[in-house]
Amino acid sequence: MNQLHPYLVSQLGSARRREMLAQAERQRLALRLQALHRASRQAERAGRRIRRALRVVARLSTGLQA
Repeated sequence: MNQLHPYLVSQLGSARRREMLAQAERQRLALRLQALHRASRQAERAGRRIRRALRVVARLSTGLQA
């Protein structure tokens, strides 16, 4: 019968647990990165809408003054 020493079994379990925690952390960071990227794109679009609206207002106000 081929059995591992209890110490080795414990070490393998610890290594597996560390790897699972590291993988969970990588997944959490990837999801956070996606959320931040999405928020950045939304803010960029909002900024473009505001600049466009300001240009329209400026154009309309110059037309009213004439």
